[in-house]
Amino acid sequence: MTVPPIAPCAPAGSVDLVPRARDRRVGVLVNPRGMYHRRHPEALGGLARMVQSSRGIGVLAISDSIGDLTGIAEDFRRREIDVLAVSGGDGSLSHAVTAFADVYGERPLPRIAPLRGGTMNTVADACGVPRGNPVSLLGRLVAASASGDPARVVHRRAMRINGQCGFLFGMGAAYNFLEAYYAEGKPYPTPWTAARLLGRAVLSALVGGSYVRRLTEPVHVDAAVDGVSWPRRPYFGFAAGTIDQMGLGFRPLYRACETDDRFHILGFVCTPVQFAGQLLRARRGLPMRHMTDALAAEAVLSCPEGRVRYTIDGELFESCGPVTLVCGPKLRIVIPS
Repeated sequence: MTVPPIAPCAPAGSVDLVPRARDRRVGVLVNPRGMYHRRHPEALGGLARMVQSSRGIGVLAISDSIGDLTGIAEDFRRREIDVLAVSGGDGSLSHAVTAFADVYGERPLPRIAPLRGGTMNTVADACGVPRGNPVSLLGRLVAASASGDPARVVHRRAMRINGQCGFLFGMGAAYNFLEAYYAEGKPYPTPWTAARLLGRAVLSALVGGSYVRRLTEPVHVDAAVDGVSWPRRPYFGFAAGTIDQMGLGFRPLYRACETDDRFHILGFVCTPVQFAGQLLRARRGLPMRHMTDALAAEAVLSCPEGRVRYTIDGELFESCGPVTLVCGPKLRIVIPS
């Protein structure tokens, strides 16, 4: 369903505020398979009515598959959308940013407004998006547009991982944890699934159980970070990101926001027990021991057997060759007031 926008495109604002909110064109992108929309199918109608009542500044598109996104991005570009509101979780946001970055090329991307609604909403948490559901958060954006109130903007850069845009990357234990998370939470895992899985893993680590050994089987990685080779060794896991959080309130990527032209990358060389003993430090955003880390513009990771399994924003990927991480597009994240 589509509501054509009629208001003029808003002028560029300052780095911290989006001025003249009543002039913004808001494009809403909905993933109907997101957790919130699966549980509340009536919410789609609520979003549509809100867009229709937003005085001609809104347009809504529904994406049933990743293949829809290029066409939606092209349509939103033609309509000169100023704010892209994504109703879905981290995976929806990752695929949306990828499609829009490919379509827009060198042109600045619209401001991004995460509306939550997915199984994982770590990016929204890390950027300070308030709690709420897609309908309530879109309501705040529409209200701001109607009143002309300025909106706060947080600047973040995405990464490009073998072409896919994302904010969080993981290998080794991170991949194994998510694989178990999806298996144990079928058909639809929840944050409680992740909490139970983490608790089980910690208890298994404390008693030297087989469960944690399966989750933390070392991954053999050859890593080159900004052209510098890291020691070849079995790693507990790798993590990289442009946000500090990795879910459940843990913040191991404590340097991710130091600069907007680098991402933080970590290589863990600890045992499961050592890692479990550092979870409190990760929770508090403090440096963890038994790791190698750097702020990087590029990293190339490969495994001797050729196959590389990794995660991007909570989704599982597999490559038959090296995985290359580089800095991606600069984004302006709108925080609903």
